[in-house]
Amino acid sequence: MTFSQIMNSPLMYILAMLGIGYVLLFSVFTLMRSYRHALAVGLDKKKVRGVIASSALYSVVPSLSIVVGLFSLAANVLSLAMLCAYVPIQVMNGPVFAAVLLTSLSVAALHKWIIKTFGCKWLNNFVMADSLLISMASSLLWLKLFG
Repeated sequence: MTFSQIMNSPLMYILAMLGIGYVLLFSVFTLMRSYRHALAVGLDKKKVRGVIASSALYSVVPSLSIVVGLFSLAANVLSLAMLCAYVPIQVMNGPVFAAVLLTSLSVAALHKWIIKTFGCKWLNNFVMADSLLISMASSLLWLKLFG
């Protein structure tokens, strides 16, 4: 079997779905327990929800660049469909999410342009890493500007 056949096998998809499902279930379980504990300690519901929102913001914003990097590496119909579903959700979340998403898309597009124009095929290996680093740095800037 080739590497591509192994990575596209049904077993690999099942294992990836199980891993993602486990992480999501554990996250929801931990969030529920923490929320109940915060209320039991005597914190106000509004304050707890504010903490949850700010924690989600600091967790999700840096990951936007990873998602854009993945979409730029896998340009097929499925990734385009996922991108069409993902972009409106992030834009509706607020200006920080939208700005980081646009920064990531700009970096990925610039990489592809440089690769095509100058023939730097080795640069394909760094599209995701550069998109991640620049978007993480820009998320701090966007958070200060819009935050």
